[in-house]
Amino acid sequence: MHTLIQTYRPYQHSLRWEINRQYYQHKGTDVFRLGEVPFSVTSNACLAQQLAEVFLAGLQVADYPVDQPIRILELACGFGVLAINFVAAFTQLCEDQGLDYAHRLEYWLSDQAVVTLQALAAHETYQQAPFRLVQMDAAEPLQVTSLGGHTEILPAGYFMGVIANYLYCATPTAFIRHQRGQFAELHNQLFATQTQIHQQELEEHFRWVPIGLDYFPALLQPVIQRFCTDLPEAVFAYPIFALASLERLAYLLAPGGLMLISDKGTVSVDFWAGETLNTPSFHGNSLAHDVNFPLLLQWLTQRGLSGLLTPDSQAVLKTLLL
Repeated sequence: MHTLIQTYRPYQHSLRWEINRQYYQHKGTDVFRLGEVPFSVTSNACLAQQLAEVFLAGLQVADYPVDQPIRILELACGFGVLAINFVAAFTQLCEDQGLDYAHRLEYWLSDQAVVTLQALAAHETYQQAPFRLVQMDAAEPLQVTSLGGHTEILPAGYFMGVIANYLYCATPTAFIRHQRGQFAELHNQLFATQTQIHQQELEEHFRWVPIGLDYFPALLQPVIQRFCTDLPEAVFAYPIFALASLERLAYLLAPGGLMLISDKGTVSVDFWAGETLNTPSFHGNSLAHDVNFPLLLQWLTQRGLSGLLTPDSQAVLKTLLL
């Protein structure tokens, strides 16, 4: 028997995202330890080495003040493996080049799930410098809370670097259809067959609801129109959570600082063409959609940042460096 558990609503407000959030909140690092969510591709030593080289080069170009801590924020730190690999690679690079940056490094591991941070805090590695564990909601990154319960409001320009690694693909995303100059927003309803709800077992129905161009922020309206000019029919992800999050993170970035976003996603608007709806991938009881990197880049460019986007559409992870 199918039970209706959610009436039609915009996809970005679907119950799916609350299931996704609770999955990580309740299971913490177990989602990685038990192999339910993969983490090697986003945390391995090779990736960490590349990130360390990029941030070290950025520090040298920016001529970062010698009396300032070098703070790097990692969002949704998960299992904490990337942090260890990054610090090891960064320290070795500094030693090899006779630089003192590693002694000034503060690596902030943040996650929304307290249970994740508590699991990391149980390990001696994360109890000492350069690591610091803080609870942070990526939607509201201006505020952090320590495991001891102390809340801190962060000032502008606080971090030299920000790493968002396999985060935005698993955050609320809207879907928009464009047909001959008209736009519509995707809505869904959900049915379950049992009390224990699992993402892959939900029955889902969709419908499109008309919207106007004013649905989008004024800065993005000409961008959307330009993208759709050559695509009479298109369906694209509109990363509503990521756009708001990145706007706030840009406030926290120091002059000359770097923001690096690595995720599953699309790097060309050509992927929007047609009427095919991007289906999510499922890991455990989580879901993930391709991140719309061209739109993110345009959004951040409109706000005064410049960026480089991975050109290889076949890469497992796509990377945007700002």
